[in-house]
Amino acid sequence: MSVISQLLDLFLKAEKNVMQSVAHIFLAPVIRISDAGKMLRYALHDVLWLDLGIFIRKQRYSLTTDDEQLTTR
Repeated sequence: MSVISQLLDLFLKAEKNVMQSVAHIFLAPVIRISDAGKMLRYALHDVLWLDLGIFIRKQRYSLTTDDEQLTTR
């Protein structure tokens, strides 16, 4: 191998490493944001189901208290 081809090979390897590093720097926040988005979506889903469950329980409670009030009158 000639010196020029070795230097060219080193340059290409270095360029590949730099490009991977740059890609990682720019893609890491996107990956973090998408993970945060997933966590936020799951959290909102859980909160909505929790709110729906509380709403249903309140409705049941209000129905039972209305029934109790009707029977006591």
